[in-house]
Amino acid sequence: MNQPAPRFIAPTVVALAVLAVALAGLGGMVVGDRIYPLFGAGVLVCQGMLLVFEIILSGLVSRRAMFGLAAGHGGLMAACASLFFLPGSGLPTLLGSTAGGAVLGAVCFWWYEVRHSILFDR
Repeated sequence: MNQPAPRFIAPTVVALAVLAVALAGLGGMVVGDRIYPLFGAGVLVCQGMLLVFEIILSGLVSRRAMFGLAAGHGGLMAACASLFFLPGSGLPTLLGSTAGGAVLGAVCFWWYEVRHSILFDR
């Protein structure tokens, strides 16, 4: 279970996260333009690839570390959504949505753990 993660995962995850935030911010700056949906598609591709790495890491790290991964991914998703859909709303909105996304990500993973333990651990 607690095996070391492959070395290529950390730089790739950081690059995808930075690219997702950058695309969300750029998409928020061109609201209403013809290329607005392309930035949204770029954010979704980056988030999907991050989810793939989270699935890969789920077999390598402990359950406690998975709570952190789920919270981090939820916070990143909420930050990207705030930058993309609520441009110009300010720093408190960005920080609040990021914190709310992190909490929601952790709660969703906890709910998964509860369901999994009820169904499969007898």
